[in-house]
Amino acid sequence: MSGLGFTTIFSLKGGVGKTSLASALCLELDYTGQKVPIITNDVISPLEEVLGKEKALKLKIDEDFPKLKKSDDIIVDLGGFVDERSISVLKKSKQVVIPTIGSFLSISGLIQTVQEVERFNKISPGIPENIGSDQFYIGNV
Repeated sequence: MSGLGFTTIFSLKGGVGKTSLASALCLELDYTGQKVPIITNDVISPLEEVLGKEKALKLKIDEDFPKLKKSDDIIVDLGGFVDERSISVLKKSKQVVIPTIGSFLSISGLIQTVQEVERFNKISPGIPENIGSDQFYIGNV
């Protein structure tokens, strides 16, 4: 399977499978041959335990993301919150995947997440912040 480029997994709702999906994509796309194929800003993420510390980069709470390009074959597993770092990642992503499950709270979280992404995705001359992602996906995990 060929790479997807810079892909971000994001949802404001916890427990919808962000980290599971990020890990599965990383393995399925065979990104494990890269130096660091997956990055997270979620300090309680189990990515290092799942993929190993040499393959997963867990950022500290005050640590910036490395410089990334849309063409980089990398998965970013964003924690369920919005800060300057996550906004920057969303803007640079080639695509954003929003996982959900079929429950009221998950659907409510999905709606909030889509609204948050759209807040930065509007193309308007008066709004300088536009998400650079080519597309985003909403999927039931």
